[in-house]
Amino acid sequence: MIGILTSFLAKEGLDLLKGIVSKGGKKAVEKLGDKIGIDLTTETGIEQLKNNPEALLKLKQIENESNKMFLEDVKNSRNREIEITKVTGKRDIFLYILASIIIVGFFSVLTLLVLRKEPINNQQILSLIIGALLSSFGAVVQYFFGSSKSSSDKTNLLGGK
Repeated sequence: MIGILTSFLAKEGLDLLKGIVSKGGKKAVEKLGDKIGIDLTTETGIEQLKNNPEALLKLKQIENESNKMFLEDVKNSRNREIEITKVTGKRDIFLYILASIIIVGFFSVLTLLVLRKEPINNQQILSLIIGALLSSFGAVVQYFFGSSKSSSDKTNLLGGK
């Protein structure tokens, strides 16, 4: 059932909910079904969802609320940085040091992989390390250059700040 539901959510452009359902399993499906009033653990329930525009609208509202919470969280971390600068008169240098370490680490591992000639013995461990560095790299790039950052910059520019 989860596979059918995740394909439907993806088709409807509800990628955040698709990710929650695929990672959260049956419990996530049950909670989502409770929110919209349809039992999504059965094929009949999924068919009801497909034929019920009101339920689909509720799902889109849930997706929008989740996106708003995510953007609010990003905004709060930027506001934290602004407040620290106001209080101390200095920027939080640790944030930039940590971001630099992650970026340098990512490109170092990537360079080592490209230049390495002999086969890699611990492929699984290396895959885990690369995955962790890649997600951290993505988070750093999103924080400093993401769409919410450019939106914040545009708001500041229009507001004359």
